[in-house]
Amino acid sequence: MTRALALVALLLLSGCADSSDREAPTPPTSSATIDASPLPQFDDAIAAPEALTLDTCGRTAGPQRVEGVVTGVVERADYLVTVTWVDAADEPVATGWAVVRDLADKDRADITITADVGEGAKRCIASALRGTLP
Repeated sequence: MTRALALVALLLLSGCADSSDREAPTPPTSSATIDASPLPQFDDAIAAPEALTLDTCGRTAGPQRVEGVVTGVVERADYLVTVTWVDAADEPVATGWAVVRDLADKDRADITITADVGEGAKRCIASALRGTLP
C-alpha cells in the first residue's frame, strides 16, 4: 500500500502547506468481512465526507477491492472509512474499513478496502468519520 501526500493527482489543491516539518501519517490499516472485529470507536466522531474520494465499488459476489484517497480537512485527525455492500432490502452483505491516523490538513493517504462480498449486493455505501482514536 502506498501513501501519497500533498500533490496526488486525484484532487487538485491550491495553496498546499509546507509539510516538511510534519511527521508522516501512519499508513492505513484495514479489515473486512461482515463479522470483522469491532470498528474503532471515536469519542469525538464528526462526519467527514469531504475528506473521501473512492473509486467505484464492484457488486459481484466474491472478493472486492475499493481504492481511494483520504485528504486531511483539519489541522490533524484520525479518519475511519467504511464501505458497506447492501442487497435490495438494504441489508448488509459485506463491510470493509480502513483507518488513517494522524493525517494533517491537505495531506493525503491512499487507502484500499477489501471485502468478501456475498450474493445479491446491489450497491455500496461509503462513509468517513474524523476525530481522535484511542
